[in-house]
Amino acid sequence: MPEPPHETNENYVYRVITPSNWDRAKGRPKPTAFKQSQGRALSVFSADRQTPRGVLQHQIDTWQERLISDNPSERDAVARNLSEFGDTAEKLLENGFHIVRLPLGEFTDRDFEVTAPEANGHQDARGDFEMHKRTLAILSEVLSPEECLA
Repeated sequence: MPEPPHETNENYVYRVITPSNWDRAKGRPKPTAFKQSQGRALSVFSADRQTPRGVLQHQIDTWQERLISDNPSERDAVARNLSEFGDTAEKLLENGFHIVRLPLGEFTDRDFEVTAPEANGHQDARGDFEMHKRTLAILSEVLSPEECLA
């Protein structure tokens, strides 16, 4: 009897969820976690090329890169984030960050355009988030701290 097909990491993406986009009462992301801001694409990471810990580290690295911005208000905001949430994956999790996993098909089946993964796994997703943000939030698989730090 043939083995049933199994999902591989290439069929999934990770998304970092900030504390402001986390619904503590429901234990899942708020729909706003899947909303484009200022016309930018939604950032996701290929689970085939990046780990949950790596996604958290990417958040920290992005903040640290922005510390040298020419814009003083951006530098101040990033410094506040690092001070409030920490500069390690462990501290981000302790301070309310989460990682969720979704099948890539949840985006592509809804006619989202998803770019090919960069070397670090980053992908841009563009589509009708206003229409689908609630569904994406509900379908998100929340990873445990242990899964995020493995």
